[in-house]
Amino acid sequence: LVIFILIAAVSFVIGLLLLRLFISSITHVSKQLGSIDLALDLTLNKPFTLPGDTVDFKESYDLRHSFNDLLEKLRLNINELLDAQNEIKRMTEEENTRLERLVREKTLELNNAMLELIEKEKMASLGGLVSGISHEINTPLTYIKGTLEILKMDLGDSCDSPLKDEFLSSCETMEDGIKRVSN
Repeated sequence: LVIFILIAAVSFVIGLLLLRLFISSITHVSKQLGSIDLALDLTLNKPFTLPGDTVDFKESYDLRHSFNDLLEKLRLNINELLDAQNEIKRMTEEENTRLERLVREKTLELNNAMLELIEKEKMASLGGLVSGISHEINTPLTYIKGTLEILKMDLGDSCDSPLKDEFLSSCETMEDGIKRVSN
């Protein structure tokens, strides 16, 4: 029993020493990790090392190796994200350029359609004005023409005056004038 207690005590002391050594190694790595600027290390493309690391335990090596693998994956992911961001920016610029060109084209089409519509409205207004003026001119001309016809009929049947031929000739001249104005 004494030997067993002695072996247990020695084992306990050795375990404490090993545990202290292992914990100090982890504490050292933890302190070093806390002081590292990861953004700087990610851009340097170099493996992670601990400055002043003289302890060469397998766990320390595995930890450094795993951390280097993680850093490499982060570098790759960051590079992929930057490439995707640049591609999105390029595509956005192309789409903006295409949309600006399309807006310019459609604006030009709308301006041309508006000018054409204004021109048609002007022509319609002018047509209405001309039609009104024509009506205002033709109404009295029709009255004058009708009155001349009646005068010619009345003069032709009842009168034998020397002025009759001259008056009928004047009536013919007036009718020619009326025809020219009304056409």
